[in-house]
Amino acid sequence: MIAADAAWIFYLKRDYDQFLEQARAAVELAPNYLVAQQMLGLAYEKKGDFARALQVLEETRRVDNSVTTLEMLAGTYAAAGRPAEARRVTEEMVQRSRKRYVCAYEVATTYAGLRDRESAFAWLRKSLDERADCSPWIAADPKLDPLRSDPRFQDLLRRLGISVTSSR
Repeated sequence: MIAADAAWIFYLKRDYDQFLEQARAAVELAPNYLVAQQMLGLAYEKKGDFARALQVLEETRRVDNSVTTLEMLAGTYAAAGRPAEARRVTEEMVQRSRKRYVCAYEVATTYAGLRDRESAFAWLRKSLDERADCSPWIAADPKLDPLRSDPRFQDLLRRLGISVTSSR
């Protein structure tokens, strides 16, 4: 768990070389720890190795079909230039949200990856309205970088009580 958390710090810093190294170390320490597997898939994606990223995340999905795994899978499909697959997985998340709780933040990040700003902002607002525990990641999560230049993004940060003087 500590190794996976350390990987997350490198992810947030956008140090993707160290992110990949730490994610690999986390998987070596605990090959069955799903969060480490998710981190490894995300690290491969951030390094542009989409084939490996998809392999890891599809394998993870067979064991853990959680929304977090789906979010990472959809984001990787989008980054790999496979928007149809990304939309299919995102729609699965949306459909699931109609029957049970799904963290709106995770749906928002998939729309951000698809460059669908309107849907991304709608789901981010929902995330704040429902006080999703992952909402504070808005300030740092690289998945939301495509939205940072939009004035609505600064409004979300203000709503969270987060002051950011510069955008990425």
